[in-house]
Amino acid sequence: MRARSLALWAPLLVTGCTGLSLGENNPGGDTFLEYGDIAVDDRTEKAFVLNNFVDEKTAEETSLLRSIDPDSAAVSEVIDLSGRGDARILFPASGILVMSELNQKDELVLFDKDTFKEKAREEVDVRYHGTRMSPSRNWIAVADNTSEKAPIHIIDGEILTQRVIPHNGEWLEAMWKNQADELFSIVFYNMDQSQPDAEAPYARILSWSMDQVAAGQFKPDDTGFWPDRKLDIQVPNVTGDFLFSFTWVGISPDDKWAVFPVREADPNTPEEYALIVVETATGDVRIVPNAKGPVGFTPDSSTIVSYDDSGSQNGANGETPNGEIDQRLLLIDVETLEVDAQDVDISGGISYFISRDGNFVVVASNYGDEKIVLYDLDNNKSTQMAGPALGLDEFVSRKGQNELWLADKGSLYKLDMNQGELSLIDLAYSIQHLNILPKHDWMVMSDVPATGDAQPAIHFFDPVSLKDVKAVEMPAVPAD
Repeated sequence: MRARSLALWAPLLVTGCTGLSLGENNPGGDTFLEYGDIAVDDRTEKAFVLNNFVDEKTAEETSLLRSIDPDSAAVSEVIDLSGRGDARILFPASGILVMSELNQKDELVLFDKDTFKEKAREEVDVRYHGTRMSPSRNWIAVADNTSEKAPIHIIDGEILTQRVIPHNGEWLEAMWKNQADELFSIVFYNMDQSQPDAEAPYARILSWSMDQVAAGQFKPDDTGFWPDRKLDIQVPNVTGDFLFSFTWVGISPDDKWAVFPVREADPNTPEEYALIVVETATGDVRIVPNAKGPVGFTPDSSTIVSYDDSGSQNGANGETPNGEIDQRLLLIDVETLEVDAQDVDISGGISYFISRDGNFVVVASNYGDEKIVLYDLDNNKSTQMAGPALGLDEFVSRKGQNELWLADKGSLYKLDMNQGELSLIDLAYSIQHLNILPKHDWMVMSDVPATGDAQPAIHFFDPVSLKDVKAVEMPAVPAD
């Protein structure tokens, strides 16, 4: 799922948002299915797609969630989601969880990961939006989009019970650690500053261990929060950010640092954006002014990658000749907070991806209308890639190889970050979506059907030989 903290923003916001790209597809990742995206269960490496059919005579629509086995090419039906919307799939420790909505109410259905036998079903009285699983995959955080201020619920992945994160503020954002079931959140207060007598805004940063929360039966204390908070920090004169930059909580790969992008609200300071950097073990708080989110980290957790609106192409009025704001990368040493600002050869807004293995940042226009740039942190070198304009809206990372594979306008591209080369992959078909199977070292892709009444075929593709291992034609709707 592509989104902000807890994936609370709709997929349509990916295009146009600036900062860290949320367009990477990950096996085992929570996946929104409505637009044809391919989900992969990283335990079995089975792929999942939602096939939609319309009866020409009755105009009745059938929606089937299907699984494709990469070894046998067998296609299995998991669940009929006809008449339901907002479908997404998750892979908790307990199995496979499918969420879908009807009449503003969600239904959760849990399946065995191997047999697809139904294990549990739970109807809820709200419409959920976005998901984020804890590292153990025992807990799922999700936003309630039918209630004021979109409160966040925690779902038990085994029995599907839901608990609301209690707070007394106006908006809450949250993110799990990478290696422990610890939840970091920021709560905003006094966000409405339209009245002259409004109290100054502020934020409260909190964290909890889910083991302790569960042991306390999810009961709040007399302050209205869950007890046994590991951190409880108040930060004055800041408020949430909800535009192209937004308050996505960034956690370093080693879990040592949490970064909260915010907007400054102190009338005595000229800065508009800032990053709150928190050391997760000590609660030490530092501020990086004039930096925006969402942010990412280099693989060794030493550098925060952020950005600002002070690129070299901005003129006297702070804009480029075409009226946009020119943005640049900010490489921030997490220990000293020293900022190394780097212009990239892209005008206007930028989005970026940070390599999983090396020390590279891939930068694209946030509208995908310019050539991408590869920035080499180790050698302080920026190179614009040859080839067409590309975005970072649909891609996978081939870990251990320092490769990015991108789908754009029906074509497949390989970016070799070690070699600094972008190449077009010759395919006999146009692709729509892709994901990756790490154990097989294959990619899985859907094509554009030759006829309007056919379903996209699923292709298992070898990134070494650059050929399909197999292609699976999806069957027509079964007869009643």
